[in-house]
Amino acid sequence: MSLPRVTACVVTYQSATSLSLCLNAFFAQKGVEPRAIVVDNASTDGSADIAEKFDAATVARLAENSGFAAGMNRAIAQADTDLILLLNPDVVLSESAAATLAAALSGAPSDVAAVQPKLVSPHSDPPRLDSTGIELRLFRLDPRDRGHGEIDTGRYDAARGVFGVTGACSLWRRSVLAGLAIGGEVFDEGFFAYYEDVDLCWRAGRFGYRFLYCPEAQATHPRRNPPPTARTSTRWRSPTAISLFLKMRPGSKSRRSSPSTCPSKSRDGLSER
Repeated sequence: MSLPRVTACVVTYQSATSLSLCLNAFFAQKGVEPRAIVVDNASTDGSADIAEKFDAATVARLAENSGFAAGMNRAIAQADTDLILLLNPDVVLSESAAATLAAALSGAPSDVAAVQPKLVSPHSDPPRLDSTGIELRLFRLDPRDRGHGEIDTGRYDAARGVFGVTGACSLWRRSVLAGLAIGGEVFDEGFFAYYEDVDLCWRAGRFGYRFLYCPEAQATHPRRNPPPTARTSTRWRSPTAISLFLKMRPGSKSRRSSPSTCPSKSRDGLSER
């Protein structure tokens, strides 16, 4: 029986200190056939050189920093496997994480667009959570990573539906990503970086897609760039966050809100989100 083929899409920018560890862990995954597409946003620290040392990695060097969203769109467009792993260059997967996610997604109904693992900070003792999925309190439009900063006591050890999955590490059906693209963009490149994963999950949810959190799969993520408050506090008042708010408000007619090719889906069974 052939192993599921998984393509990791990785966007790098000055990622040399973490990239080797990330890719070594990915290519050591058990139970899948791993390959990677790395898009480098004009790094000057040798990130692209590191990626090119891996035989199963395809590397694209961009002439300027196009941002996470545009870089990820470039990587997704080159992927040809049914399963696509969105992967930050500082995430380190446990040895069977990809296979566990692949089994969970393959065994889920077709309206499940993606799954994500339990992400834990590698620099805390006792271990603290980074993300167990994205939650959104609708009346506050306040997206946040479930459990972020909490000690991992087992509270989030049950698989469940979530509003969305983090762009730092999540396994998607390629067919869903293709259907959600608007004008060739899976991620809205107007976001440049941050909140683009919230926007994509919200867009998918409008068409009845669901997301699952799979705690049996685990990885570490230091989250160096965002502040400790993650998606909240002053970042929520940033121009990027305001753009997200305007798109998500009732009655929005943003052209980036409704992919014309996305199949109609029932919204039944979305209460957990």
